[in-house]
Amino acid sequence: MSNPKTIIFLSLLKKTEENKKRLEKISGPGFKKKIKRLFSFPKLYFYSLLFKLGVLGRRERDIKLVFGKFIRIPVLDWESFRIFVFGFPSGNDEEFRLVKYLIKNLQGNDVFFDIGANYGFYTYLAQEICKKVCSFEPNTKVFYFLLKNGKRENTFIENLAISSFTGRSKLYTSKENSGISTLNKDTVNMKEWESWNYSESHNINTITLDSYIKSKNITPSVLKIDVEGGEKSVLEGGEIFLRSNSPIVILEVWSGNMGKNISMKAVGLLRNMGYKSHYIDENGDIHEIEGDLSNIKEYGGNFVFKK
Repeated sequence: MSNPKTIIFLSLLKKTEENKKRLEKISGPGFKKKIKRLFSFPKLYFYSLLFKLGVLGRRERDIKLVFGKFIRIPVLDWESFRIFVFGFPSGNDEEFRLVKYLIKNLQGNDVFFDIGANYGFYTYLAQEICKKVCSFEPNTKVFYFLLKNGKRENTFIENLAISSFTGRSKLYTSKENSGISTLNKDTVNMKEWESWNYSESHNINTITLDSYIKSKNITPSVLKIDVEGGEKSVLEGGEIFLRSNSPIVILEVWSGNMGKNISMKAVGLLRNMGYKSHYIDENGDIHEIEGDLSNIKEYGGNFVFKK
């Protein structure tokens, strides 16, 4: 905590979290709550209304992320809209916990892999702290902005999907939410996500984690993997590296049946490689936990795996 940048980032994050809690208290139906939201969060209120009406269209906007970096993104869907309004990928508690963990634990000599980067919030955060960052986003429309905003000497930004094989594959995408692009057909068929409407698909390039690491002669120390159900494929393609090295792996784990049928397969593979699972508490500190992580609703979302 002696790093001045760490202290500043945690302070800025605390303000965002406090605003989120204030918003929760006045959310919901009712005229009085609407008036309170209007005066307390005018930017959110008006832009939310314009977004719902389609007035914002596909315009690009400059936004300030919670830790100070300015980026340009399109206000296309709910994923980009949340970043646009809050400077943060979502208002979920698990995202705040993960960001706190990263701010407190990333080191200046770390090599950070952001696998499934989307518009790059975690890429930009890691750029501020780590020695090197490798960022992967296969969705070409999203990648355009990731590349535009993330160019730095210490960063590789790749229009690739990390998977179990090197070649070509089909990426399924949703017009409503750019954050749920996936290679996994099982994810597309999940009834829980029918409302997102995976109406588009694109042929994209894939590479295994082992092949990428070998080609770049680079050794990641921290991997954040958020690929909407494709986590097991990512790990399978990096098994040689993961068995012989001990990077920290941060994995999104779904709850309920989605987690049991998809996420826990990735968790099982990591545990088979000697990794222990940890949940992240509200302060960004981790604690070892065993069993079926898809049942852990209180700390669901992102888990940290360490050997």
